Amino acid sequence: MLFLLLLGAVINVAVAWGCAFSVYIGRSTTVMWETRLGPQHYWVVTRNNRQGATRIVSGRARSRSLIIELRPDLLVPRWSRLSKPTREFEATGSERRIADARGWPMISMCCVIDFKALYLGTRKNVVEGGVSLEALHRPGSPELLLRALPLRPIWLGFTINTVFYAAVLWLVMFGPFTARRMIRRKRGCCIKCGYDLRGTSGGGGGGVCSECGAQSR
Repeated sequence: MLFLLLLGAVINVAVAWGCAFSVYIGRSTTVMWETRLGPQHYWVVTRNNRQGATRIVSGRARSRSLIIELRPDLLVPRWSRLSKPTREFEATGSERRIADARGWPMISMCCVIDFKALYLGTRKNVVEGGVSLEALHRPGSPELLLRALPLRPIWLGFTINTVFYAAVLWLVMFGPFTARRMIRRKRGCCIKCGYDLRGTSGGGGGGVCSECGAQSR
């Protein structure tokens, strides 16, 4: 069982990385949340959801006309690390960070991209908890084209996905044999070789199969 859980974890990581390469994040399902700072100057968080991915972006807004106020814990999960503005934002009023999470059936791995540093080209390492892909090496890359391989586990999703994939592997590897044994036992046959034990000494329960010598029950 431990081996299956290990394989499930490997598949979990592979699926999350596959989603990082293939799932495109658009601006289709977006909500914004306002928090502190002065008049005409708002720090906002935008959340985009799609099958296999969740992207949360923090930044600046000059108008609150499009802002929908929600409880922050409904919009900003702990794994995003975007629950409050950075010191840089409080000092300069400028910030653009992207928390990118991938995985299926639940998001299970994430990373944080400093889009402002990428856009300005101020530093090389712009991904926290992940590995940058080709688009991240070009300063000025459009935000929607950003790609990174997440390395930081989201433990709830990672655990559920790992158990899910381990269960699928068990069904594929052992499910048919278990079903066959159950069917043979119900029909009164040897669970190992399928020999009909009805009317034999091995068919009474607890006996030995006269064909292969295996325990009949």
